[in-house]
Amino acid sequence: MEELEGLLPAGSAGEDISLGIRRMLIKHLGEKSFFYLDSLATQSFGSFLSSLPEVPVMAVIGTDQGDAKLLAQIDTNLAFLVIDRLLGGSSLPAVESRPLSETEQGVLQYFIMQVLLEIWKACGESARYHFRFDRFAFGSHGVESVYPHKELLAAPVFKVGIGELSGFLKIYIPEPFVKKAAHAGGSAGRSGENRHLQPLFARYGYINSSLWLEGGRATISDSELAALEPGDVVLFDESGLSVRNGHAEGVAELRAGTGENGALKTSIVPEGAVIKCTVIGG
Repeated sequence: MEELEGLLPAGSAGEDISLGIRRMLIKHLGEKSFFYLDSLATQSFGSFLSSLPEVPVMAVIGTDQGDAKLLAQIDTNLAFLVIDRLLGGSSLPAVESRPLSETEQGVLQYFIMQVLLEIWKACGESARYHFRFDRFAFGSHGVESVYPHKELLAAPVFKVGIGELSGFLKIYIPEPFVKKAAHAGGSAGRSGENRHLQPLFARYGYINSSLWLEGGRATISDSELAALEPGDVVLFDESGLSVRNGHAEGVAELRAGTGENGALKTSIVPEGAVIKCTVIGG
């Protein structure tokens, strides 16, 4: 997480960016609009690709660092909400699983460029990096063309919304770019100029999350799921656990949060009233 600090502008420019974007959101989306950093994580390229919806809204953000590019995934709910508000709408927009029309792309591109403009206005010529809208990426092929080397990705997630309506904006940053930024920002004075941000990085360096064990998997149809009642027994199609003396033991997968970003293989051993879970592999 500390390497991401190299991406931040020097001094108070980070606060200026935040204020500028908030003002821009209020101007274009209304007084109830908001945004905040919701989480930070790293993600393998394969996991990132498999997590994309059928019709993702992906914007390619170019940089002044040669071919280095960032990807911005805009939640479909958020994309249609922003487009609706910028076109003068005020009701709950319909969310459709379809590619954006040329007009909708133009409206969303305008919004993205307004965000990039606020970053430029806050940093000016002192910015370590300059960002520009490059294009929209469509489908997995379009996404893979941005990261042909399939690097590990840093993924800050921002929550953006209006009142009770919200969605996410997820920025994917390739690991080589993050490391280069960390090196560029690694001077002796770097940590001092952003000392006020240390609590933020400490917060996201240790994220509270739910942990759960996956004991096995079973495939059931929608009709079978609807017919399930309390007390029904579902047999796993595959499982590394067995039952001995009324207790489960064997091998299970330990997952965090939604469990979408991998798991740790663990050994489950009952010890009286306690179940001992030992990590034995990735």
